[in-house]
Amino acid sequence: FIKMVNASQQCAAANDRIKETDIVKILCVRRFLTADNRKDICKLLNISKNEEQTTFAITNGGLNLASSKVQIGIDMKKQSRHNEIDHLTQCQQQLFEFLVLNVQTYMPIVVQGPTASGKTFSIQLFADAIGQNLKVIQMNSEINASYIAGSYLPSDSLSQKDMVKLQSLIDLLTDFSDLFDEYQDKIDSNDANWTASDFSFLQQRVNTLIYNTQNQSGEPQLRNENELNQAIEFSQKVKSALSFFNHLTRSDSLITKAMVEGSWVLLDGIESASPDFLDRLSTLLDDPPILNLYERGSNYIYSTQTTDDSKRIHPNFRLFMTYNPMNTSHTPVSSSLLSRCSLFSMDPIDESLLDSALVISTIIDKCVFDQSTPAQISA
Repeated sequence: FIKMVNASQQCAAANDRIKETDIVKILCVRRFLTADNRKDICKLLNISKNEEQTTFAITNGGLNLASSKVQIGIDMKKQSRHNEIDHLTQCQQQLFEFLVLNVQTYMPIVVQGPTASGKTFSIQLFADAIGQNLKVIQMNSEINASYIAGSYLPSDSLSQKDMVKLQSLIDLLTDFSDLFDEYQDKIDSNDANWTASDFSFLQQRVNTLIYNTQNQSGEPQLRNENELNQAIEFSQKVKSALSFFNHLTRSDSLITKAMVEGSWVLLDGIESASPDFLDRLSTLLDDPPILNLYERGSNYIYSTQTTDDSKRIHPNFRLFMTYNPMNTSHTPVSSSLLSRCSLFSMDPIDESLLDSALVISTIIDKCVFDQSTPAQISA
């Protein structure tokens, strides 16, 4: 509540600013999913159950997204989808007001509502409209705690250290370099311009020499025991150096990348996430947020306070979640998690005739019409 009050002062519109009673209504009343529950809370808090009409628009020459009471700046280099602001339902307009007040400082946000209530669409539209980079992670049961720590991916190229190690093995071939045809001069001079494909070719040629020599069949063959031992050593070491498992690199998860870069993250459908994934993220719900990736070592602690730029949580990082509590096929998200977030409940997009018309107008606005369209519609 205090954060939202402070935010209301920072982002007050030119004509007015949102009142504390309205913030109470947004923060407390809108946590509840049903209209009856909201009426009961309003009665308990002795505040009006009527919700003021809110309308957002692009103002100040495209520099602000604003209603009559709140406004937020727009990054003109990244903004898009401004034409869709005119087609928001009243609930989506109220969500925008809620988001403006909550993104001024770090506060985990949960937007809940039934299927097709516009949760994901509204968050994406809000981020796009003000030019914020939003990364969406579609939740499912296979995304677990290990996802957050990142994964191993094959490297596209050899490191400089690998190439130096491989190049040092060339000396093992100098005694029989004449058996390598076009590579003889390169082996004798140990040319620095070796590639991974060169070593792969040399390994295949050496393996052929070893086979021919050990089986005393085919040409060419190695001439003595010393050359055979050197060939075997070269083949084994190159095989190890080029092994798939020796060229896996650790890739950070989308979440940790976003924390450092200062992007926004949307966990879409947290009711589908595995419980251990949500438990692992619990420290990101703290103020200030922190994430200890102990799986990767003692130095992988992400926070807003660290002096290590690669582990510092960027001031612009924001965490959003969408939640469908009506989905009975999944275990409900714990109330302890929800209580640590700023929560907003969405109404169905067809809650009223006006809302339905606004949704339809958005679809029509995106359509591309030609001369045959009127006839097709009338038919």
